[in-house]
Amino acid sequence: MPHSAPLPSKVCAECSIAFLPRRRSLYYKVKYCSKRCCQIGYRRRKREHWANNRDVYRAAQIRTRKRHKWRGNWWKALTRDNFTCRICGHVGGEKDIRKKRILVHHLDNEGENYNCNHDMENLMTVCYDCHKGLHGISLLFIDGRWQLSGKIFERLKLNIPTL
Repeated sequence: MPHSAPLPSKVCAECSIAFLPRRRSLYYKVKYCSKRCCQIGYRRRKREHWANNRDVYRAAQIRTRKRHKWRGNWWKALTRDNFTCRICGHVGGEKDIRKKRILVHHLDNEGENYNCNHDMENLMTVCYDCHKGLHGISLLFIDGRWQLSGKIFERLKLNIPTL
């Protein structure tokens, strides 16, 4: 029975070290010298794939969010208000959604709670600064009188209401 010639060594696709596969039958399939190099290569290829297809995945995330967030009313509220803040008039677009500069606010201040009211009448589009101001309203007792306080009143140039 003739012996076949020994196979030449292969070069690892990750670390570039020459190696011989453990089994002859795997010679043509093996690319890596070890399991560790195989895992490193897999992670590197995965990172490269995500980097090269970032826009595709972001678009898919937005499509999913439009359909599912708050029973679809999140997207309906944004389009109803034309991506414009109802308080200050800041005009945004889809790029501002990704950067969280345009948000949808619950008028009843329940937000993301479990039993939240996601009806269209309860949602309004606001910019980040106005949203921060809406959540910063507080009731203070000053000089024997109750007063509302918050940055939103300054932003809208309104007199601070006294109760």
